[in-house]
Amino acid sequence: MRESITKDWEKYERGKEYNNRLRPNYYNVVNSNLAFYSGDQWINMPQNNSMSRLPKPVFNIIKRIVTVFVASLTSNSTSISFEPLAYAGLDGAETATLLNAEVANLFEKFKMDFRIREALFNGAVEGDYCA
Repeated sequence: MRESITKDWEKYERGKEYNNRLRPNYYNVVNSNLAFYSGDQWINMPQNNSMSRLPKPVFNIIKRIVTVFVASLTSNSTSISFEPLAYAGLDGAETATLLNAEVANLFEKFKMDFRIREALFNGAVEGDYCA
């Protein structure tokens, strides 16, 4: 058990090293994207005397675009459907029906519609996601 935790920690650290080597830095980009989405669009501007005197208008159209984008992609439920293939000795239609029912149960159990919506939202705001 301890060895598994150590290996997982090493993978995590290697992933962080990779993200820090990216140019521009992955974590800085995600933080900037989150700030921009929440309305702080002036976060990375230089803070010198001339910039501090300028008005900083905010017209946050990004939030509306992301909301409409995610809503349009998730307006219908997501599903996986199996269709029978012709294999000797197997009843393909019955197998496909069982598989479709099982996948529908798993999608409901794991709340996949919510998870897909959340993944699309996070991907749109942060710039990437992983499943």
